Amino acid sequence: MAATSRQNDRLSFLDCIRGIAALAVLVEHAGSGSWPSFHVFVHNSFNFGKFGVASFFLTSGFVIPFSLERSNSVKRFWINRFFRLYPLYWLSLLLLVVLYFAGAPNVFDPNFVSHLVRNLLVNITMLQQFVGIPNAEGLYYTLCMEMALYIFLSILFLRKWNHLSLRIAWAASILLAAAGILTPLLLQKRIPMAGLFYFLCFFVGTCVYRHFTAQLSAKSLAALLVFVSISTVAEIYCNYVVVKKVDSTEVFTLWAVLLPWSAAYLLFLVAYSFRSHKFPAFLIYLGTISYSVYLFHPSIGRVLSIAHLGPALSFLSVLAVAILVASLTYRFVENPSIRFGKQIQLRLGNDAERPKRSVESSAVKTETVETDTVSTQAVARYPLS
Repeated sequence: MAATSRQNDRLSFLDCIRGIAALAVLVEHAGSGSWPSFHVFVHNSFNFGKFGVASFFLTSGFVIPFSLERSNSVKRFWINRFFRLYPLYWLSLLLLVVLYFAGAPNVFDPNFVSHLVRNLLVNITMLQQFVGIPNAEGLYYTLCMEMALYIFLSILFLRKWNHLSLRIAWAASILLAAAGILTPLLLQKRIPMAGLFYFLCFFVGTCVYRHFTAQLSAKSLAALLVFVSISTVAEIYCNYVVVKKVDSTEVFTLWAVLLPWSAAYLLFLVAYSFRSHKFPAFLIYLGTISYSVYLFHPSIGRVLSIAHLGPALSFLSVLAVAILVASLTYRFVENPSIRFGKQIQLRLGNDAERPKRSVESSAVKTETVETDTVSTQAVARYPLS
């Protein structure tokens, strides 16, 4: 028990990062909806959303192999993922449907409404992007990306390739550099830079986890980080300056992308370096409820927009209500779902995957499963995760 507690304290830095990331995404959307000048700022100077999402993927890269390898079972891992992600996700999707039929503004775009039933049914799976179906909520795209990464890591685990993190990260960074630089320069076409960069963030986070478990040297990790830093600058320049997005409302300057992505890496690495220290309780709590914040804050913004509050009051109201609602959904939906998933994992302790244990060791196992998450039950909540 004491050893597990010390480990959780050392990993509370992940909750702190998630708390900051959730707040950044919340500020991005609440600010853009309150002040036109803020919308200009996040496209020209510093995009809080890009900072938040990159931070989420870095932490997921650290936590997901931790969770998968600690459970030592793909079945248990997916039970854990299902009950962590889907119940709250379905609730957020249901809220969108209710708001749409209640007449709330800007719930679904016309493309989504044109095949409403089909699109909603496919969105229930969280796999809609794999089959070309639009997301019911714009930010759901990160959840689809996470699902792809879970599948990828599960395959690696089954093939016993899960410890090849450094090779995979190097391969991903070299391929992204080649595509991100050569495609704009030679073909005058841009790549989906943001999405591919977030995948790379995940793999880099996994390498930091390998360093944490003493499977990767500091020198090897530093070499990877140097290459990623240099290549990312070139990739951003080619895909946001040399060739810009077709959608003029989503055109970013070099600094609006480079600064937040650099800040995400800086935050992650500094927090990791100080992992043995205590972090602010509020940020740790905000990290605990970050998945709820992430899923529900757009709908809260839509509801509050009906009140036509002033910009400052609207901004503060969205922040306050989003955190309040997230606290409630975490307490009454997310956390009970997590606990139910753990109960199912406990029942699996008697199947062929794990030898039968004595009453005494079962008590130890119960304690271990209950502390499976890092700091206040927070193993890989999105987004960002």
